[in-house]
Amino acid sequence: MTLRHPLVRDLALCIAALVLAAVLLIGAASLTAPRFEPIGSAALPRAMAVIIALLGLIVGIGALRRHISGASLPAEDTASEAAQGSSLKSLGVFVRLLIYVFALDKLRLPFEVAITVFVVWSGCVIGGFKPRSILGYAIFGLLLSLLVAWVLRTWLYIEF
Repeated sequence: MTLRHPLVRDLALCIAALVLAAVLLIGAASLTAPRFEPIGSAALPRAMAVIIALLGLIVGIGALRRHISGASLPAEDTASEAAQGSSLKSLGVFVRLLIYVFALDKLRLPFEVAITVFVVWSGCVIGGFKPRSILGYAIFGLLLSLLVAWVLRTWLYIEF
């Protein structure tokens, strides 16, 4: 088994997610207890740690189940071509994420606008530029941004 084998990659991703979750939990443990806030500053890192750990475990368990069941792997030629395209798309999403953070932090774009544009832009690059898809991404991005903003304002008392 080489590093290109899907089992190795998936298990490496699972381990990296679990390590990141552990780092978040350790960092959250060092935050001071809340005085005036009902939840405190450690709630968000702890919630993110749990979500990241669960997603990592899903990837790891899925990889082990495929390996144990002996599911066939795609041919090496198609797998490497797909991985090449997937890597470029992943890099593109990462660059868009950096632009998104810059737009929120430095340009002070409204939260709802920034998330909607990020979702539409990422969806179009990953799924293709089709008018119907763009409308779907825009609606999904707007609903997602409104939901996240509501959760941050209502439960975590974060105003922006």
